[in-house]
Amino acid sequence: MLQYSNGAASLEHILHINSRGKPVCHGQILSSIYETILSLSTDVDVFVRERAFARFSRETLALSKVVGIADLVAWQCSNKSYIEITPSAVKKLLTGSGKAGKEEVAAA
Repeated sequence: MLQYSNGAASLEHILHINSRGKPVCHGQILSSIYETILSLSTDVDVFVRERAFARFSRETLALSKVVGIADLVAWQCSNKSYIEITPSAVKKLLTGSGKAGKEEVAAA
């Protein structure tokens, strides 16, 4: 989760939902994602997400489900939709370059 203020972005939250280890069904993982996004969305003014892309159909389907959950939470919290931005726009916002590598984004 990013905070954007006065022309600068800062990283507020890094989240990871562990779906490895004990066997869990996809519904349980989606429920956990829903609860996490919902808990972080109470005081959000604008919902923005990086446009999803994937190379493989299984991953694309899973990402589409998560995008649907994010849309649901944004609507439930404020009757707003997410604004999508490209991965290069996120990189440029954080590092000043739309072609920054993963290491540069992490360092920023």
